[in-house]
Amino acid sequence: VTTETTGKTMPATKYFFRRNCVVHLLLISFSFSVIIDFGRAEQLSSLTKKRTAQTTMTTTTTTVTTETRQQCTSTVMSSEDVTSTKNTNDDDAFIIEGIEISKTKEVSTSLLLSSNDNDDDETIVLHHNGEGIRNINIFGFDYKVYVASFYSLHGNLQSMEDVMNDEDTPKRFDFVFVRSFDKGKVQMAWTRQLDASITEYYTSYSEYKKDRAMFISFFGEITLGGTETVILLKDETIVIDGGIYKGSIKGKNFQRAFLNMWFGQRPVTEGLKTGFLTGRRKHEEEEC
Repeated sequence: VTTETTGKTMPATKYFFRRNCVVHLLLISFSFSVIIDFGRAEQLSSLTKKRTAQTTMTTTTTTVTTETRQQCTSTVMSSEDVTSTKNTNDDDAFIIEGIEISKTKEVSTSLLLSSNDNDDDETIVLHHNGEGIRNINIFGFDYKVYVASFYSLHGNLQSMEDVMNDEDTPKRFDFVFVRSFDKGKVQMAWTRQLDASITEYYTSYSEYKKDRAMFISFFGEITLGGTETVILLKDETIVIDGGIYKGSIKGKNFQRAFLNMWFGQRPVTEGLKTGFLTGRRKHEEEEC
């Protein structure tokens, strides 16, 4: 075999032996990184259980003002503070993969771009509609990426038709990550998912490319236990990244496109689609 780098000739067995050694070293390196990730995931699970045990019966509801939105790039708040979330008692939550999922969340109209200090901001209670786990498959093994939960006004949406017919009511998607990713990987993942899952019918409006680029730009680095939240409220798509309000996209067209990504013909995963649309009904049946 003649090598490309030196131009020298060596026995084929020796050449393939060296190449196989390199491949095995790469696989060993990847395996160690996976083991480290699993260790971090276990730490997250342990921390979450401790936080759950120490949680008080009531979480203070905080309203976000217009001034807060303007200073969002420098002000850090918890996602519960930003979105006016309140848990009333221990029965309002359950645990999935060590992540606490609330059965209700509250969102405030103060998050809207159209809101101003003179408006009477409204707080809206959303109900858990379903949840799911996002996995990626590497070399035949499934690795968990995030735990996602979906909230709607009544928590009773059971199909794509239900979701689209209910487009005038608020909705919320929460993502809690069990792995860390840098900004480049996060934005690349959203880009690929939008392109892969949204059908042409929902991307054909003239402002889609601009809306898509703005939406992706709102997301940054994600750390172990970090959160991303997307809220559909009136005609705005609101993004909260790591507990910080990032911005809003105006228009029902992008909302429909975003919903199509999760509930359309090419969903992110069939498991997430099914899980999002069966949550409240499933828990009610379990209680019965």
